[in-house]
Amino acid sequence: MRAVRVNQRGCGSGVGQARWPYHSGRSDDVRMVLAWLAREEPPSPITLAGFSLGGNVVLKLAGEDGGRPTAGLDSLIAVSAPIDLDACATLIEQPRNRIYDAYFVRRLLGDARERQQFFPDLPPLDFPPRLKIRGFDDRYTAPRSGYRDAEDYYARCSSGPLVPRIVVPTLLLTSRDDPFIATEPFEALPPQSNVELCLTERGGHLGFLGATERAGDGRWMDEMLLDWISRFAS
Repeated sequence: MRAVRVNQRGCGSGVGQARWPYHSGRSDDVRMVLAWLAREEPPSPITLAGFSLGGNVVLKLAGEDGGRPTAGLDSLIAVSAPIDLDACATLIEQPRNRIYDAYFVRRLLGDARERQQFFPDLPPLDFPPRLKIRGFDDRYTAPRSGYRDAEDYYARCSSGPLVPRIVVPTLLLTSRDDPFIATEPFEALPPQSNVELCLTERGGHLGFLGATERAGDGRWMDEMLLDWISRFAS
C-alpha cells in the first residue's frame, strides 16, 4: 500500500498559496487529487480516508458522485466526521466543551490572519471578542467561500444527506463520547449494505486506543483501518 497525505488548501507547505480558506465542503479539491492519482497510476485502486473535517469532505465527494465514483475510487473511510455541521457546532458550544471551542477558534483566527498577510487586498478582518466557531463560520468561512451565512454553509456542506447516495464500500468510525461530533446523525442514517458503521462508546475525537493482539502501542484504529482496506482492495 502507498499512502498519499493531502493537506487542506492553504495548510502545511501550501501556506500562502490559497486565496480562499479550506472548509468542510471542499470536495472539489480532493476530486482533483484523485484525478491526478488516476493519471499517474491508472490501474491502482484507491481508498480515500478522511479524518475529522476531512471525513466530511470525502463523504460529500462520494455522495456527490453517486453511482459514478471518481476515477480509481475503490473504497472510503471517514473517522470522526462532522456529517451534520449544525449539530456539531451546537455540541461544541455546550459549556462542557468550551475548551475545545476556544482552541479551534484560536487556530482559525490565526489561519485567517496569516492568510490576510499573503493577500492584503482581501476584505479587512472584523472579529468580535469571545467568538465561537459558529460565529467564525458566519463572519468568515461562509462569506469567503460563497455561502450566505453559517446556516447556509452548514446545510450545503454537511455530508449526512449524501451518504445514502454512496455506492463504494464505506467505513464510518466515530465515538459517542466525542466532544464535538454529534452521533445522532449517524444513528439516523438508513441501513446500507455497502456502509459499515462502527459507533464506539469510548474514543473521544480520533482517540481510539486500546490493547489488541497486534497493535503493541494500543492504536487499534490503525489496525482496523488497514484490515478494512485489505478486505476491499482489488
